[in-house]
Amino acid sequence: MKKLLVLTLLINLMIISAPSFAQDSPALSSPKKNTSNIEELKTQGLTYYKWGKYTQALSCFEKIDKNSLNSEILLLMANCYDSLKNPNKASEILIKTIESNPENSFPYYNLGVLLYNNNNIEEATNNFKKAVKYNQNFAAAYYNLGVCYYSAQDYKKAKDCFINATKLAPDNENICYNLVLTFNELKNKKMAEKYLDIYSKMPSKSKDTNAVESIKNNTKSEQSASVPKDEKPVSAKKQDSFWQNLKFSRKR
Repeated sequence: MKKLLVLTLLINLMIISAPSFAQDSPALSSPKKNTSNIEELKTQGLTYYKWGKYTQALSCFEKIDKNSLNSEILLLMANCYDSLKNPNKASEILIKTIESNPENSFPYYNLGVLLYNNNNIEEATNNFKKAVKYNQNFAAAYYNLGVCYYSAQDYKKAKDCFINATKLAPDNENICYNLVLTFNELKNKKMAEKYLDIYSKMPSKSKDTNAVESIKNNTKSEQSASVPKDEKPVSAKKQDSFWQNLKFSRKR
């Protein structure tokens, strides 16, 4: 029987909520032009950013004096460049952010995402490890670190990361789903069925009920010897919202 492997990824970059410019307002005023005031430039840039006008947002952020650029603005700039399909520039900014504040977990996380998207699993893993080193409550970083280990077929380490993630976010179906797959790879059917039962009872509307039945069959059957050992995981489930308070959403 062909095995079903669904590897859900958190592949959206994230920003830090900052009191100075990350507050929602009922109505956004039109951005003013040609201002030199730093706070106004920040506000204008964020307004354009929320509207998805990333080129205009960058135009505002780049007018801010380099000495006044903090980590939050640099992360926003990196996200803009990534949205504009310029990952090299995004990576360059993230590296500068890390150099200026090496204990900030978020640029490590964002850089890990970019590296993973470029199939550099080893370096992505290193950056996610640093993200959780500096923030041990960073569930999304544990989650993506687990994804990296799963991709490298290091299922024991993947399991440990997903366990850490689910302790911090017990109601997230994506983590639970990956635990089913990981325990299945570890031939631990008891634990795979435990998390499958938890997953099947989760109320999320994004859950794929067909996938539940397919993986349920997989956990209760011996793996067919005819399946190639190097078969790659297949993403068969759309990633829905994950960490709404931190997630950087962009059009696909």
